[in-house]
Amino acid sequence: MYIIEEFLKTIFDFLPKVPFLLIGILAGWAIIKLMIFVLKRSLRLARVKRDVSGLIITTCRFILWIILVAVILQALGFGGIAIAITGSAALVAVFLSASVGPTLSNIFSGIFLAGDPDIKVGMKIITNSGDTKGVVKAIDMRKVRIEDDKGILHIIPNSVVENGEWVVVDRNKKIPIKQAVK
Repeated sequence: MYIIEEFLKTIFDFLPKVPFLLIGILAGWAIIKLMIFVLKRSLRLARVKRDVSGLIITTCRFILWIILVAVILQALGFGGIAIAITGSAALVAVFLSASVGPTLSNIFSGIFLAGDPDIKVGMKIITNSGDTKGVVKAIDMRKVRIEDDKGILHIIPNSVVENGEWVVVDRNKKIPIKQAVK
């Protein structure tokens, strides 16, 4: 009988907080939507590449939702749970960054390559100490794709290209890619 009474008491103590909870979630959701909208517009105005802006937006959205959950839990009197959630999220972020070190290195190298004027889609380059020669087909967040004169597509991690040497053979982007490789 004692367990049922405690359970009911907990429910009745929590019921007056439900409207605050709903208002907090709706207000937080609206604020996050507005902040992400402003961030998207700012990144578009700054002409940040789509892949990079997607990474930034996803990271910010994740952080904002964690903050919202922590604030609501703290306001409802669940400070211990709020600390546990934010601490766990930080711990998960640390473990993810440690385990995806090469991936992060490729992403950051991709950001630098995207801003480098000496490597663009359509340019004919030589990289990997002369092992790969061809036309840059694509540069994304993790890989550079180079098509050689035989039509073979070489997919190289961004960090390998960024940390190594590449030689620009032809900057002409107006000719079709198949012709540029020959």
